[in-house]
Amino acid sequence: MTAVKDFFCSRRGIFAVLLTAGCLLRLEYLREFAASPLFSFALGADVSEYWERAQLILNGIWESTSPDIHAPLYSYFLALECWLTGSNIPGIRGLQLGLGVLVWCGLYAFLRLRYCVPSSKVPEWIFAGTMLYPPLIFFQAELVSESLLLMLIPAILCCMSELTAREKTDKKSFALSGIGGVLTGLAVITHPMTLFYWGLQSLTLFLQKRKVCAGIFFAAGLLVLLPVSVSRSLEARRPVLVQSNSAFNLYLGNHAGADGTCQLRPGAAWKKFHRKTRFEAERRNCPQDHIHLRKTWDFVRSSPFHAVGLLLKKALLVWVPGELPSGADAPPVFGWTPLIRVTAPFAQVLLLTLALAGLYPVLTDPEKRQKWSVFLLLTGAFYAAQILFVTSGRYRLAMLPGLMVLMACFLQWHPRRYREKMLSAGGACLIVSLAAFTAPAVSGLAESRTLFAEALYRQARPEAVKFLLSGHTENSNDPARDMCILGLAEVQTGNRQAAEKWFRQAAEIAPDEAEGLMNLGILHSEAGRLDEAEKLLLQARKREWDHPGTLYNLALVQEKKKQYQEAGENLRLLLLLSPGDAKGWNALGRVSFMQGDFELAELAFLRALSLNPGEKGLLRNLEIVRKQRKAN
Repeated sequence: MTAVKDFFCSRRGIFAVLLTAGCLLRLEYLREFAASPLFSFALGADVSEYWERAQLILNGIWESTSPDIHAPLYSYFLALECWLTGSNIPGIRGLQLGLGVLVWCGLYAFLRLRYCVPSSKVPEWIFAGTMLYPPLIFFQAELVSESLLLMLIPAILCCMSELTAREKTDKKSFALSGIGGVLTGLAVITHPMTLFYWGLQSLTLFLQKRKVCAGIFFAAGLLVLLPVSVSRSLEARRPVLVQSNSAFNLYLGNHAGADGTCQLRPGAAWKKFHRKTRFEAERRNCPQDHIHLRKTWDFVRSSPFHAVGLLLKKALLVWVPGELPSGADAPPVFGWTPLIRVTAPFAQVLLLTLALAGLYPVLTDPEKRQKWSVFLLLTGAFYAAQILFVTSGRYRLAMLPGLMVLMACFLQWHPRRYREKMLSAGGACLIVSLAAFTAPAVSGLAESRTLFAEALYRQARPEAVKFLLSGHTENSNDPARDMCILGLAEVQTGNRQAAEKWFRQAAEIAPDEAEGLMNLGILHSEAGRLDEAEKLLLQARKREWDHPGTLYNLALVQEKKKQYQEAGENLRLLLLLSPGDAKGWNALGRVSFMQGDFELAELAFLRALSLNPGEKGLLRNLEIVRKQRKAN
């Protein structure tokens, strides 16, 4: 018994217990999350876009065909995960959680080697935080760029901590600067907010009179960033640093109606805002970023006190003990599993309070300040980025290592300083309380209904869709989308009359969107009313000329009407916009065959087959066109 007790009280024993607990928590989370309709689907803002881009990369389309609004690296990483798992989304979630555990284990090992003080349990407290903090488990299983960022950041921290701990500037220092710069560059093309850290770390090294290290660090990051920037600039035909439309978050956090968070949620208002901005940019013949920047500057110039107030509010909102949503991580999605819903609120309050309380012992102790300077610098950089742009639970994820360092330093504080410790904790509680008081209420219920309903429709559960959405379309943040999902659910039940009613309502309530008319056109096409179907689909194309579904279904109707030239034109436009559309390539092959262009037909079928290997219909089409080419 003594040996067992000694083992569990030792560092190895504590590590083993924490690692086991962390793995069990992640397995339990996956078990609970498996009951969610979203578990097997990539749905929601950002999530679906990363997934679609990853599928294109997986099928050999390495370069984006249009200016991308996301930093590129996570899409490539996700494509690799798809290749490893066969595009199995539950498998990818598990893989990301497993990789996350390995990364945090590596950070713990580094901290034990670098700061191996017998009486210090700071590395164990940090490791406990990374293993047991529920929001970290949630986000590392999500298909968003932060899941990769959280794998790069510990490596950056290890590298730069080792560099700053070295008193002499030698070849190893130069190597560490280069490796750290490359890792930081990779983090920048994963999440552009890392630019703040890249700049601050370069400046810090320079001010520390490590000018050569600063130059190497900056140049190594630039070496990673430059190819992406050049490629993106050529795509957009204007200077782009990492991603297009990057000024949107700056405007979102700094305008008259801003509340400091991502308050413009995915839905009808979101689409209307971006559509209006696009039209204004086209009218002025300038990028959309210029419109956002101009509006932001006009607001700051006309209302400087309001602008400063927003910055102060965002500085406080970062410490809200809750996950301010961004994209698809609305509260009902975040809190789907009992594990997250029950434990996350307490864990968030505890971490933020202890981290704030730990500021005093760290900032007043030169040794601690020097030891943890890299962690604090990175946390400060992401803190500053959110003050300037918008605050979100996802965006503050990169602050976690630094917050856990502060928490650990507070818990490790010498017991003789009990009074100072209590004052520090009391001040931290006050700040967290103020932050919670100023936080805007975000229910996220309406957008979550839409997400869950779409997932249920894909699972062919129409009754569940109708139960979820019926009676709630008026309160939806995207009523036209909800009506279309209800209509599709009615199609699954065979009630086409009810489906047509929903589609017509969707088309009426959203006169600038194509989806309602497109679905109506599909209904008429399936009923054999081709003229009416074509008329509806042409009207839908006038609303949104670049809507892929409309272009594809219009081409199908025109193919049925033997209007092969018109069908081919729509399919070429579709494939220009969506080059990874296997059905579009197959349709182009059929249309080209009927026009007698057997060479193009063969190329189109081959492309479709490369995107959808082993499809029997495609193999049959390819065989027919090859026989025809030989006969001619």
